[in-house]
Amino acid sequence: MEPLIIITWIILVFAGGFIAEEKGHSVGSAIGLCLFFGPIGFIIVLARPVNVDGVENNLIKSYKRKKCMHCSEVVKWEAKICKWCGNSLPATDKIKTNPEKRPDEIMEEIKASKKFKE
Repeated sequence: MEPLIIITWIILVFAGGFIAEEKGHSVGSAIGLCLFFGPIGFIIVLARPVNVDGVENNLIKSYKRKKCMHCSEVVKWEAKICKWCGNSLPATDKIKTNPEKRPDEIMEEIKASKKFKE
């Protein structure tokens, strides 16, 4: 009986971390909650609302989205025109991205390049 409880507890810990990441919350806090409180911690992680800013930041870090330099709204990485303000965005398909660089550093390089038109 005890191994089944331990295995279930471990599964809840990892599932809680995964769910927290998908909702834009800290994975470490969710794992801690699930580790110390077990099923109750898992329910707390499930009940937490989605953190929109956290989800946006995760998408930007994974190069699936980028922020418009004009209006700061999040648009698709491949977008050429911002759907919010209508301004043109620099082409990102030709720009070599370095995963060690932060997206804001990459955007500064784009602004500094001759390809960017204001």
